[in-house]
Amino acid sequence: MAFVGIDAVVYGAKDITQARRMFLDWGLKKRSDTRAGLVFATELGAEVVVRPDGAAGLRPPIAEHSQFREVIYGVSSRTHLAAIDRELSLDREVIRDKDGTLHSVDDSGVNIGFRVWRHGSEKPSGGTRWNGPGNRRRVNQTASRYTQASPYKIGHIVFFVPDVRVAERFYRKRLGFFLSDRYAGGAASYLRWAGKSEHHNLFLTRSKTGKLDLNHV
Repeated sequence: MAFVGIDAVVYGAKDITQARRMFLDWGLKKRSDTRAGLVFATELGAEVVVRPDGAAGLRPPIAEHSQFREVIYGVSSRTHLAAIDRELSLDREVIRDKDGTLHSVDDSGVNIGFRVWRHGSEKPSGGTRWNGPGNRRRVNQTASRYTQASPYKIGHIVFFVPDVRVAERFYRKRLGFFLSDRYAGGAASYLRWAGKSEHHNLFLTRSKTGKLDLNHV
């Protein structure tokens, strides 16, 4: 499967006003704000979706105290989307939206979705100018100053899982993810969706409580 990135993450919210304030303070761009919920976007276009708790079609929370609902991965083509549909339909329910988005659940209980990537592509960047030993890239120039963060993309997502081996096997065997690293003793696994990608796009770490939960995005 040719994964491109995390297309969207979806949350529920009991207090939409508080959620709006938090994600705007975080630096995301507000794309839409309606009774159906909020959609925020990163610079690359990947979205954070917040819908009122109890909204129709909202996936159930992954933990009792959590409002995280779903992570939706973007793939490069309808051909790859169809391949995921066939693979997961072998042993679990796959729900198909009118827009083509697929929804299912992984072996740990995380709600996962898939759709054809709708956003931009990453462009090479020269990076921030900085000085180091034998490397004076910034001379007589004021250092960069930022008044607010502006998140570029959703690079990775991290979950506490009851069984790291079970979780890792699903993504490697069923979706073709690559292993980057493991913690000693098998306490966690770093996975990436392409042979040449960031060090990890998905991190699975053993839950101390034995229960599923979101760690961070």
